[in-house]
Amino acid sequence: MTLERLFGELSDEGKSIRNSVLVRLSGLLPEELEQLPKEWPRLSSIRRSQILKALVDMGETNPELDFTSLFKFCLKDPEPEIREKAIAGLWECEERGLIFSFIAIMKEDPSEKVRAVAARALGNFSRLAESGRLLRKDGERVRQALLDVIQQLPQSVEVRRRALEAVAPFNDSDIKTIIKDAYSSPDDLLRQSSLKAMGRNGDGVWLPTILKELKSDDPTMRQEAASAVGAVSDEGAIPYLIPLLQDEDTEVRLATVRALGETGGRMAKRALAACLRSEEEPVREAAAEALRRMDSDEDPLSFGFRT
Repeated sequence: MTLERLFGELSDEGKSIRNSVLVRLSGLLPEELEQLPKEWPRLSSIRRSQILKALVDMGETNPELDFTSLFKFCLKDPEPEIREKAIAGLWECEERGLIFSFIAIMKEDPSEKVRAVAARALGNFSRLAESGRLLRKDGERVRQALLDVIQQLPQSVEVRRRALEAVAPFNDSDIKTIIKDAYSSPDDLLRQSSLKAMGRNGDGVWLPTILKELKSDDPTMRQEAASAVGAVSDEGAIPYLIPLLQDEDTEVRLATVRALGETGGRMAKRALAACLRSEEEPVREAAAEALRRMDSDEDPLSFGFRT
């Protein structure tokens, strides 16, 4: 099916969008990419948004599909919702060129939400840099761009907090100072992000602060603290986590289950096994998934089979 015919079919909003048709958008050829500026605008903004959502979902369930070219094209779509979905579609893409695109979007996009999503996406490159999988100059470019946004005033709190979370994997004194400053902020959103940043920074120096916030009066702070414990993965923190399995807030309980799975160890496994008897289906499902992941980590050749 030619792209002209494909987009003609997709433009008919009286028809449902079929995945079997959207598969055609995987692995577009260079000559087909040249047609996109003509064909893509034939679709309404609602239709384009529906298609991108479907493509993101398809890409998550089938890694053999490659919609990267279309997602990159959509980074310049006139609709902010579509630009946001395009970034989501590129979430796991490690192409060097995206560093420049995401930095430009984070700093210049007219939509606050799109700028925040671009900042979050740069966090993936921060992790690559800290693991030695990114050129040093590219890692420094990511780090500096995120710092610029965090320190730039006036700047949207939403964008600043996502940049804070994204820069956290860089484990140096400047980043630690920024995390501390955010934790001391009167802004609740920045304080929540500071806990997420502590977990992503991964330094045990944050553990006393994180453990203290497990008892916060604010359920969102307890949730972020539980997630941070999982990110730091210190088995010594498990006794502090387990009481939160009885927390009054569902999201806190689920974050605790996931944190136990990420931390691992015998005590965590026993606590998760007990969660399999929970009256709450989401808790049971989260505990079962955490146990499967733990088993896979302990025996990577098991493939989940049981005898």
